[in-house]
Amino acid sequence: MLVCDLDGTLLNGSGIMTAAVVAALRQAVECGVQLVFATGRRHSFASHILAPLGLDPGTVLISSNGAVVSTFGGERLRRISMTVSTALGLCRHLDGYRSSLIFTFERTGPGALVIEDIEMLHRRIPRWVDANAHEIECFVPLERAFAGGEEPVQAMICGTLNEMEAAMSVLDGTELAATGLRENLSIHRTEYGLRDLSIVDLMQQCCSKGTAIA
Repeated sequence: MLVCDLDGTLLNGSGIMTAAVVAALRQAVECGVQLVFATGRRHSFASHILAPLGLDPGTVLISSNGAVVSTFGGERLRRISMTVSTALGLCRHLDGYRSSLIFTFERTGPGALVIEDIEMLHRRIPRWVDANAHEIECFVPLERAFAGGEEPVQAMICGTLNEMEAAMSVLDGTELAATGLRENLSIHRTEYGLRDLSIVDLMQQCCSKGTAIA
C-alpha cells in the first residue's frame, strides 16, 4: 500500500500534479501497489484533482483529515462527524476567532463550507475564499448553521502564527469549557512560516489520517 498526501506531496507549489508524478502513480498501480490518498482537503476537491489519473473506482480516498473515507466510486467506508453540541461549543469558546471559523459539511454546492463573515475571511485567506466561493454560505450568527441538527465533519480556524498561538492558548485553557471541548476534539495545527499563516483543524476525537489508514 502506498499512501499519498496531496498538498506539498503529489501537488507542487502551484497546486499542479506534474506529468512525472502521474506517470509514477500509474506505474505503481501497474506493479500491483494499492494506492490510498490521505488529505486534509474535502472529498469533492481531492476527487476532482485526482480524477485525471483514471484510477479504479475502488481506490480509497481519505479526506477532511480522516473524517471521511470513501472510494472513488462513491462508496462511503467511514465517517466521523463532529457533534452539534461540540460545534456550538467551538462557536462560544472561540468567539474571538469566529471571523475565521469555518465548518465543513459533507455535501457539495453552497453550504459545504459555512462561515460568518466572508469579507473578514477574505482578508486572511483570499486565495482559499476565491477558490471555494461557490460552496461557501454565510450564517449570522454562525450557530444558525446547526439549527437543522446536521453534524459537520470538521472545523477550522486560521490566522497569523501569533494569532493561532493565542487561539491554541484558549483551547488549552484550564476552565471547564476548554477542558470539555478538548475531551471531544482532535486538534491538528499546520504552519506556513513564509506566509505567516497558521491553520488549526478541529475534528471529533480520535479522528486523523493515521487512524483512518489504520
